[in-house]
Amino acid sequence: MKEKNNRNEHPQINEYMKACGFKTPEKMLPQHKAWCAAFVTWVYKQCNISVPVKSGAAAVMTWNAMSAQRIRPGEAVLPGDAVTYKQWSHIELVRHWPLDPRITYFFSTGGNTTAGAKQHGVYVNIQRSKSFVRNTIRLIR
Repeated sequence: MKEKNNRNEHPQINEYMKACGFKTPEKMLPQHKAWCAAFVTWVYKQCNISVPVKSGAAAVMTWNAMSAQRIRPGEAVLPGDAVTYKQWSHIELVRHWPLDPRITYFFSTGGNTTAGAKQHGVYVNIQRSKSFVRNTIRLIR
């Protein structure tokens, strides 16, 4: 899914917002649809994985507050874990996290990102620096 005008206008975004409990997201102003966290929520729900919050799951700060779901120090980061970032308010899903500590990057899948392209949308295999990660959240136990 790619946005035509980078204005949060793609109809699929409304489906992501509905997964977070918004009943009529089509009535929301596009600038109020920062949808990266809604995308992550939608993915988990498509896989029948329970997300511990409702409409707050559309906000990255809500995911950062999920202390009980954060992985513990020393625990391996796994595909399907969610990561938030230090540099910006954004969340993505881990696709591949190299266990070798000499490898300083990982690959993610995310929505509402350009992933280095010109169009916002959903991208797979986004290369990110491990040092950018603020929190790693695990809903699959």
